[in-house]
Amino acid sequence: MLHGLLSRASLLVFVAALSVVSAGGVESSETPQAPASGRIGSVHPGDGSVPAPDSAAEAVTAYRRTLAVSPDDARTHYDLALALRGLGDLRGAGEHFTRSLALEPRCETYADFGLLQDRLGREDLARESYEKGIALDSTCSAARMNFASMLIEDGKYEEAGVHYRKAIEAKPSAEAHSGLGFALNQLGRLDEAAKEHEAAVALDPGLAEVHRNRALTQARLGAYEEAIVSYRRAIAIEPRVSTYYSLAGVLRSAGRKDEAEAEYRRGRELSGRAKE
Repeated sequence: MLHGLLSRASLLVFVAALSVVSAGGVESSETPQAPASGRIGSVHPGDGSVPAPDSAAEAVTAYRRTLAVSPDDARTHYDLALALRGLGDLRGAGEHFTRSLALEPRCETYADFGLLQDRLGREDLARESYEKGIALDSTCSAARMNFASMLIEDGKYEEAGVHYRKAIEAKPSAEAHSGLGFALNQLGRLDEAAKEHEAAVALDPGLAEVHRNRALTQARLGAYEEAIVSYRRAIAIEPRVSTYYSLAGVLRSAGRKDEAEAEYRRGRELSGRAKE
């Protein structure tokens, strides 16, 4: 899950790492990132656009000027909240999300406000916000996707699956299918999971996460060669240390030890560069 932000651990890290040991001894630290953000942060912005990080400060100034003239502009309060959140001013963001909701309750705003509450470790308030958004508009995928991703973190896979399915019914997306596939994987329903991963890849083969999640299920099914292909595709799109290690684990299980060691080495090299 990205699309904004996904995790309570960091505004830039969408989902906390899980460790999954599959049948056949394949280890993986991959997790679903259920909306082009796993969690969806500002997937459906208001009338304005979500500012890029290097222009967030300027955007905040511009939004404040607008509010000085039109203090009851709900969409500007919403856009200002997004910009403040991007700058790490979570308290200020919360104030403007609250103001925006008081003026114009919208599912998307509740989805972002819930994401903020989750970031602050207020999981009960995050859940409340997501549920309010869903009650306002049951077809709004943003709140469902964020809620499902939070539930995945908490190991509540059945409940997460319900929301992923509802999101798919409202608007099929690669992220929702991939997230549902991961939830089904964790429930041991591997054949069902595989179908969801195929649907995810068909919808958007350019997302690394859909290949990673598909590979995890393929490995658990013992389809090592297919998993190797999926992990390599994920790496080609987005090289990640955990993906190199996951690929190495599958290669080892497939009896390809020299290749496994090469992938472990690439993962270690990438990790070393990241620390420099």
